[in-house]
Amino acid sequence: MIQWFRRKLSVRVSLWVVMFAAVIFIAALSFLFYQARDAVRQEAVSRATQILDNTSERVEGILNRVEVATNMTKWLVQRHPDNPDSMFVYSRGMLLNNPDFYNCSIAFEPYYFKDKGRYFSAYSKHEGDTIRTIQGGSDNYQYFYMDWYLMPALLDHPCWTEPYMDFDAPTNTTGMVASYCDAIRDGQGRVIGAINTSLSLSWLSQTVSSLKPYPHSYSIMISRGGTYFVHPDTTKITRQTIFTQTFEQPDTALTRLGHAMQRGEDGMMHTIIGGVSCYVFYQPLGSTGCSMAIVCPESDIFSGFDRLQRTVTTIVAVGLLLMLYLFIRIITRMPCDWSQRPRNRAPLGKGSGNHRIGTVRRQVARLPTHR
Repeated sequence: MIQWFRRKLSVRVSLWVVMFAAVIFIAALSFLFYQARDAVRQEAVSRATQILDNTSERVEGILNRVEVATNMTKWLVQRHPDNPDSMFVYSRGMLLNNPDFYNCSIAFEPYYFKDKGRYFSAYSKHEGDTIRTIQGGSDNYQYFYMDWYLMPALLDHPCWTEPYMDFDAPTNTTGMVASYCDAIRDGQGRVIGAINTSLSLSWLSQTVSSLKPYPHSYSIMISRGGTYFVHPDTTKITRQTIFTQTFEQPDTALTRLGHAMQRGEDGMMHTIIGGVSCYVFYQPLGSTGCSMAIVCPESDIFSGFDRLQRTVTTIVAVGLLLMLYLFIRIITRMPCDWSQRPRNRAPLGKGSGNHRIGTVRRQVARLPTHR
């Protein structure tokens, strides 16, 4: 019974001590983890923003190069608008000087060159290590109804088209492209044709996706209308916009992100994309009307922090259990040591104890009495 009471008392005392220590540890670690998580988030923002800036500068440099090359070629065309053979030279020279361009087309109004027929488009395209240059246009491909031909004249300024599937009649192949186009005018300011330079979106996606801050992060790029230029899921390019998903499953956060990117804003947003919690960092691409973003899953950003948190929590839990065990052992043994001490003492009435009692009695008898 005594042993059971001692053990029960030691367990209760040990539990109180360990619980008090656990409260202190939990409070301290909670504050530490809160501060550390905020620091990790700030580091992620800085890291992703830097990658986004570098990627944006790279993409903007590519787009600006397309615009500058197209404007220079347009200037050459307008200097010699009556020489059709020169158009093949200009179109081919565009790709020779810029091997990462997909194709170039210098197209004119129907029957502009009467000896060339109704259709005349000096079309050049990369084919492996060579460049194929032909006269494009036919009844099956009436280029003067295409967006890249009509838009610059209607808008009265050069522009980038929405992504589209470019059909190559000689090889019967298609490619996902986006085109920069501008109207060609004669000396009186009348539109006589259009020049169009295209970038392969597959190539652009590979270029943009090569830079990413985390293993599962990815980049997206949308046009002025919200259509995907770049996306890891290539089936969405030219077929979906950033708002397509919200039609099936309304998502106000994704809708806000799409509108912010369309307006040319920059910033960061925490949202759910495809059922995954993500941080999205976005910014516009100069005056192109396009905008790009880097999507970073939250699990990637805090993966190192979560591993550290699990490790520290495990160490603290094991330490508290070990502390509880040691306290129980120590407190249980301490009362046993005290109970053994009286047994080593001589009992009263024997030895020195009897001598002291007799001495006291004699001293009391000698005291004077006062009557």
